[in-house]
Amino acid sequence: MTFQVRCFHAGDGDCLLLSAGDDDALTHMLVDGGRSGPFAKQTAPFLYDNDDIPSLDLVVVSHIDNDHISGVLRLLKDHVAHTVWKVKKEGGRTSGMSRTEPDRPPEINKLWHNSVTDALGEKVDQTVAQQSLATSAALLGGQFAGEAEQELGLAATRMDNLATGHRSAIELEGRLRGKLNIETEKELILVPEGDKARRSRRRVGAFSITVIGPTEERIKDLRKDWEKWIDDNEQARLDVMERLRDDEQEMGAFSPSSVAPDSLAQGSSGGNITVPNLASLMLLVRAEDKSILLTGDGSSEDILEGLDRSGVDDRHFDVVKIPHHGATANVSHEFCREVTADTYVFCGNGAHTNPELEVLWRIANARLADGACQNQPFTFAFTSKSSTPGLSERRHDHMKEVEGTVRVLEQFVDEHPIDPDSDSSPEPAVLLKMLKEFVEDTDRHKRIRNRRLRYEFLKEGHLTLDL
Repeated sequence: MTFQVRCFHAGDGDCLLLSAGDDDALTHMLVDGGRSGPFAKQTAPFLYDNDDIPSLDLVVVSHIDNDHISGVLRLLKDHVAHTVWKVKKEGGRTSGMSRTEPDRPPEINKLWHNSVTDALGEKVDQTVAQQSLATSAALLGGQFAGEAEQELGLAATRMDNLATGHRSAIELEGRLRGKLNIETEKELILVPEGDKARRSRRRVGAFSITVIGPTEERIKDLRKDWEKWIDDNEQARLDVMERLRDDEQEMGAFSPSSVAPDSLAQGSSGGNITVPNLASLMLLVRAEDKSILLTGDGSSEDILEGLDRSGVDDRHFDVVKIPHHGATANVSHEFCREVTADTYVFCGNGAHTNPELEVLWRIANARLADGACQNQPFTFAFTSKSSTPGLSERRHDHMKEVEGTVRVLEQFVDEHPIDPDSDSSPEPAVLLKMLKEFVEDTDRHKRIRNRRLRYEFLKEGHLTLDL
């Protein structure tokens, strides 16, 4: 049986393709899409017009942040554009259309995402979501000109960065309610209460999927967050609705050009874990005896609770996608000790200093000094490096630090094993200072011993992990 995980360069976001089964009958599962721009440059050339991937059996959108959702919106937009071209050509309506067939995205059989409508339930009129989607299309699609465009620009400016993710989520739901014929779940995807969690398994082709997050409590928090966003932005939405033009595209109410640009990207949470992050859809995916833990931007505490609720006692996996690109707030010492892997995947490109050096040390220390699978080799896999094209100076410098750190991390831990639970252990700032000094002092680590800790950096394109 084949089980491959392809980790795409997705800017500062996540984008993974899981493929499993017999070579002549593979099941394909896309997990998030990263940013729209990197998706178009890195993921689309691999997926589109690929006879080996005629369809995606499942697409998962873990949560609404644009570094996860906007690539999927690009995929849907391209699907609409290709279908419109095909319908027009077959109907003989070729006037004004390109003679060149657009690249063909794979068909999407099923999509998992905790939608706006499902999250809001009956507390908010369902038409609000649809009207807000139209507002989103107008704001982001650039469909107005002159004074109206300036007014809309001011309205958009009044909405904070988090609103971009909300708009993208609403746009996603609107597209799915169109004519794309993509199957979605009829209820929220979450960890059931009590004994139901232990019996909850979903089958998609070759994959057995256990939902380990979010919990009902996290969905309730997300519902409050949505309600506040709609209340805060109601007037701006109504202002735009007065000027909204009708769109008569054959594929429904949405122009193929209506897609969130990267320039409106959601900002950092400033070291905190946002409500949408905590409501991330988190999954344990198995194919025969192979496994990958998909964590979205969730917290390590929620992941451990989800594994407990689902009765997952074996906490060693072939692959673990590190939560939230390796942010310290999301990856606790306890998580590093309890959850281990042959390969730890870090998605991100140095934005917001992710992956953080302390997280690298926490995992290495847990594996090399704490005794968690102490004698088993493991790999750190990164979807970016300092030479990745298009990095800002700050991101380049951080990824350079990451590269220097992983080269010497095993030797550093061997010489400075630290018990994070001990009162005598250095404070994190002191530890990081020690680690950086060790990296810079090449005389101390001329003999680099990567016997157990291995690493791999992606320059562009994707990494392929064969499980």
